[in-house]
Amino acid sequence: MRVSSGTGARIRRYSFNGKFGACVSEADFDEMQSNISHRDKEALNDMQRRRVCVFINQGTKATIINAGLTYAKVRVYGKHGSAVLWTSWDGLDSEDVAVGQGE
Repeated sequence: MRVSSGTGARIRRYSFNGKFGACVSEADFDEMQSNISHRDKEALNDMQRRRVCVFINQGTKATIINAGLTYAKVRVYGKHGSAVLWTSWDGLDSEDVAVGQGE
């Protein structure tokens, strides 16, 4: 996402903050949210065991693909490629940087 400023073009960069999980589908994300609200640790552990929801390390870069009010569909980048996941905005940090900075 590009943001205009008086001093030049800027871009918003996102990364995981390590405080929230991410899931392989919107339905799994909704189920994870429900399990969290019901404090169902067994169900959450099962989702992690099946690898439909995972916790992403703090600082892992992400690109927003689609965004809702409380969630985002993101592409996550790792050592072995990338994956598309659903996560909460609460699980992401962002910063504005000048285009070309830190690329």
